[in-house]
Amino acid sequence: AEGWAGATTLLVGGGYSAQTAARDLAALAARAPGTAVIWAIREDEPGFGAVDDDPLPARAALVASSLALAGGVDPAVTPRTGVAVEAVAERTGRLVVSLRADDGTTDEVEADRVLALTGTLGDQSIYRQLQVHECYATLGTITLSAALLGDAAGDCMTQPAQGVDVLRNPEPGFFVLGNKSYGRNNQFLLRVGYEQVDVVVPDVAASLGRLPEPAPA
Repeated sequence: AEGWAGATTLLVGGGYSAQTAARDLAALAARAPGTAVIWAIREDEPGFGAVDDDPLPARAALVASSLALAGGVDPAVTPRTGVAVEAVAERTGRLVVSLRADDGTTDEVEADRVLALTGTLGDQSIYRQLQVHECYATLGTITLSAALLGDAAGDCMTQPAQGVDVLRNPEPGFFVLGNKSYGRNNQFLLRVGYEQVDVVVPDVAASLGRLPEPAPA
């Protein structure tokens, strides 16, 4: 908590990582007077990925905590919904951040730290010159993105395994697997990546006229 206690943190993002940070910073504020959080979230009315009858109690508890904090239950946490970061500047040793609302208006907030937890996107430059069709919304591969959209149930734990044809690209023999294949879609699980490899390796091996080596016992 050193460096965070007694400071004002601008937290940006609304996913599970940002929710975890908001919960932990609120807990720190309860122990360390003077600690404050400004929570900037793009959505006007964030749902925080709530899942009906969530089979994961910890996730359900995190969402409940986030909804409470975004509702203003904690005086140490100032929620700012429906905004995006427009600019960041330094002034007299503090960070001055311009937040832009949906209607185009902007205002400034001051903070000692900015914690941006807005998701990640894999480096796609390695295959930029290949024939890889990407979804304009997620930047994941197009066929997989369409399948994920069609199967969307709100819970990453219930997503079905995708076959090898869903993972193909127009570029012959080239597959994008793992987290990068999902682009901005935050439903990726390590289990999904392993399943992708399991279906793609035999297909590639067959195209080369050989069988994959059995996994070591």
